[in-house]
Amino acid sequence: MTDTPTQAVEESTEEPAATEPGDNPTEEQESGIVQAPILLYHHISETIDSQYNVHPERFAEQMKWLSDRGYSTITVADLARAIREGISVPDRPVILTFDDGYRDVYENAFPILQKYGYTATFYIVGETIDKAGNLSTSELLELVAAGWEIGSHSMTHTDLNEDDNWEYEIYNSRIILEEKLGVEVFTFAYPYGRASDAVRSFTADAGYTAAVGLGSIMDHDKYDLYFLHRKEVKSWYELDFFEEFLPWKD
Repeated sequence: MTDTPTQAVEESTEEPAATEPGDNPTEEQESGIVQAPILLYHHISETIDSQYNVHPERFAEQMKWLSDRGYSTITVADLARAIREGISVPDRPVILTFDDGYRDVYENAFPILQKYGYTATFYIVGETIDKAGNLSTSELLELVAAGWEIGSHSMTHTDLNEDDNWEYEIYNSRIILEEKLGVEVFTFAYPYGRASDAVRSFTADAGYTAAVGLGSIMDHDKYDLYFLHRKEVKSWYELDFFEEFLPWKD
């Protein structure tokens, strides 16, 4: 998280003073409601031809756009705590998430984020740790030391709405990550962004404080904790996508 002034998410019975749109957003938030766009990436690579890959140069432009406009990063776990406990969040918070555990995120995205003092939440598929093309335990620990959150993305990246072993996928992925990394795993990302009511309920019972799916909503509250919306950043998105989608533009 960058060193920026923070505003507490506090409960108030008074009418908030009028402000210009985008100025100190947390001052106007009700207790338990946090405005924070959540962006989803997969690959950050120069060579992969896929809608799920963002070229490092384009990714660097996007991070500069955020930095130039005063955005500060928080993690999904931070967002959950802000909703539940009213902890302070920085002005103009944004959450950067990466799914699947690909090594190119470590090689290409991590140095760019370090340049701006940014962190992210990285959702790891349990069975892929230390496998070719994915991060090793030591590399994940380097990200943890740099302030990144490591979350679970199931054991095998199966569709939890279709797989009979969905309880194993949710619960055991957390266990294996915590055993390998020695840190608590707080949040979960549903593979393919799909989660039935039963899947969401079990995710809460399994000890996660929040979970993420797909969507465009940026105002999060306690009713969204087990399906927080994330906007996927596709390979062809130019900076005009950031201008159109993100709430603070100047």
